[in-house]
Amino acid sequence: MAEPSNSNVSLLKQLHADLVRKYKKHEAAIETLWRSFDATQRAACLKAGAAGGVVLRHSTDETLGDVCKFIPECNLRDIAESGPDFLLDLIKYRATTSLFQQYCGSQGGHPGDHAVIAEMERTRGLRHAQRFDRCFSLFLDENQYGESYRICGAVNEVAAPLLPAIRAGLCIPQSRGELILQRQLYLTQCLVILIDDILDEGSRTRVSKEMPRKSDKAASETLAKPTLDTV
Repeated sequence: MAEPSNSNVSLLKQLHADLVRKYKKHEAAIETLWRSFDATQRAACLKAGAAGGVVLRHSTDETLGDVCKFIPECNLRDIAESGPDFLLDLIKYRATTSLFQQYCGSQGGHPGDHAVIAEMERTRGLRHAQRFDRCFSLFLDENQYGESYRICGAVNEVAAPLLPAIRAGLCIPQSRGELILQRQLYLTQCLVILIDDILDEGSRTRVSKEMPRKSDKAASETLAKPTLDTV
């Protein structure tokens, strides 16, 4: 077997650590602000971090290609229009569980990322563009997470020791492993950006409410006395 390699794993772990840090620091503010926003403000937060401000309209919207197959949760209908709990629950789950737990899923109704991608492959034709001949990915624990290997010798010689992991769905073809890592990377990045945009929207709203307003008389006097440039 060749040495493991996967640059996406390092970036994913950094993003997840950033999400955990932001959530711990701003948990109360995130919940208070998000519950205070109306649908228009929530939609603005979601669009602020998207390229060109374009986001999924619903979970099966294919106008952005395969985006809906990777992160169907990040859509206007569920996040902006269905009420505050959908996003708050999603952020809490992703920020308080490990990547390995998210891979496997939870008993609280959150499907594992492995299951989500497998279902997208089965029902919606999701495929990785690259072929990974004789390669597989391991999702055994946090330390050996998403590492990919290429089989150099006989396949049967390698498969036997890994049979328990294969049966448990923790050793899978790299083509699927890469899709799972991409889903986790995209979703984690989306939530990190969204938290920043929620805090920014809350800051703008607060400043707008606190700005002193001139009286009508003062405003009239200002208009009546235009400033003239002198030479």
